Amino acid sequence: LRGLPVSPGVGIGRAFRLYDIPVAPLVGHREEEAALEELARLEEAIRATAEELQALHEKVVSQIGPEEAAVFSAHEAILSDPAITDRTRREVVENQKTAAAALQAVLHHYEELFSRLPDEYLRERLADLRDVIRRLIRNLSRQDADAVNLGGPVVLVCHELLPSDVVALTEYDIVGIVTQTGGATSHAALLARGFGIPAVSGIEQAPEVIANGDQLIVDGRDGHVFVHPDAETEKSYR
Repeated sequence: LRGLPVSPGVGIGRAFRLYDIPVAPLVGHREEEAALEELARLEEAIRATAEELQALHEKVVSQIGPEEAAVFSAHEAILSDPAITDRTRREVVENQKTAAAALQAVLHHYEELFSRLPDEYLRERLADLRDVIRRLIRNLSRQDADAVNLGGPVVLVCHELLPSDVVALTEYDIVGIVTQTGGATSHAALLARGFGIPAVSGIEQAPEVIANGDQLIVDGRDGHVFVHPDAETEKSYR
């Protein structure tokens, strides 16, 4: 499979598919007390997310450096941006949505705006907003963002890799990353390079042709991904 090289190097391992399960866009509360309860849950999720982002920032500073850690300073700025938080609160109060559904509505609004931008670099900043909102939704539902059961060595296969995913997955034996979307200027790509994880993006066929457990070679120099490589190819890459 041919894609875009976003982090150099070669990784060989078994495929592990990681795809997000979307949160249902729940609506339906009509009482003022319910809205106040959702707003309180939102504020608690914002507080927890701010603490997590600070911890991620400190971890990346210590493991890679301050330049790469600036990704999470940007995430903290997104989290505290009134344009985002105020819109979310209005969705809760005026449109009678749960906090999670309100966050999804806000993300959808910005996805439409960003999709019209001609600049690829600016479009890829949407991944940072998506990362922050996904973390907020996880905190609302009290899911453990890092609870992934991975053996190793593993090549992670997903639709889009978000910056906090890269940091969380450094705890596991990840030898390569294959994504459907994302480019070399994304913050996730920057972190993958910082941690030395080979990565290839733009593999649109990944969900159809890569299954859990498939042997993969990720060539992050030329943007190639080999599925079930023959013995000669694998020996050459090793």
